[in-house]
Amino acid sequence: YNLLQSDQSPCHLNSVLNSLDMGCDVDGCFERLAGDVRERLEGVRERYLFMFEDLLAKAVIKTEPSWVEGEPVRTAFLNKLKVFRMGLIKKFSSNPPRFDIALNQVSFEDFDLFSCCGFDVKFDRHLEVSGALSNVELLKRLLQHPEIEELRFDQVTLGPEGAQATAEALQTTLANLKLLEICQGKIGNEGATAIAEAIKKHEKLETLSLQDNEIGDEGSRRIAEALHTNSILKDVDLSDNRLGDDAGRFLAKAVETNKFKRLKSLDVYGCDVSEETELTIERSLNDQGSEPADR
Repeated sequence: YNLLQSDQSPCHLNSVLNSLDMGCDVDGCFERLAGDVRERLEGVRERYLFMFEDLLAKAVIKTEPSWVEGEPVRTAFLNKLKVFRMGLIKKFSSNPPRFDIALNQVSFEDFDLFSCCGFDVKFDRHLEVSGALSNVELLKRLLQHPEIEELRFDQVTLGPEGAQATAEALQTTLANLKLLEICQGKIGNEGATAIAEAIKKHEKLETLSLQDNEIGDEGSRRIAEALHTNSILKDVDLSDNRLGDDAGRFLAKAVETNKFKRLKSLDVYGCDVSEETELTIERSLNDQGSEPADR
């Protein structure tokens, strides 16, 4: 039972998942991981080995055929693990085994399946998240990891509710975050307002990228208010949003009046901002010894 929880399991699991991505078959990859556990069970009482063999056989039988047309191979493999996990819970109902896995990139789909399979998911300091967000509770579970220092959402539609959950995490579990990137997340003014409120007093965040998020003047003004008082941020990207000249001038004024003079770049490329306003932002940055964002 203790061997099942070996801290060496993550490297084997990651290797198996990589093999799946390269086209290896599901059953073969499952047997490979199972073989590793079998090796760790050698030397323990035989009845535990029989238990494992029985559970393994049931997992394989219950998931045949191993994949159906159109189902991703990785999902089929993780579903097979899920069945095996349920068998373990029945055998060790009072204290079921859990496996550790360390990741630096994950999709919401895989994160959900890993959790269901009984993996204690840990993240690298730099995490990239992709995939479709099915519910905000899943996002909240993912954000409960204080080890994350750089968080990138790769074309994930967070929406205002997801942005609000991220903002709440910035004020609690993500206190050590240094970089937040939400690209094409459709967070809008409401989401931008929540993020702005969270960064006002955040003590570690240096880079904030909210490119192409349907943010208009209202959301931009809230971000400007945060920039006016923030003492940490160095780089802010608001490019390809819907802010206009009024919001652009408000941002320039916030940079100009910030007494900490930490901001190095403020990108509003692709917004509905006149050339004159862009120059005003550039001058505000240059006045404090900073440089405008290059494009």
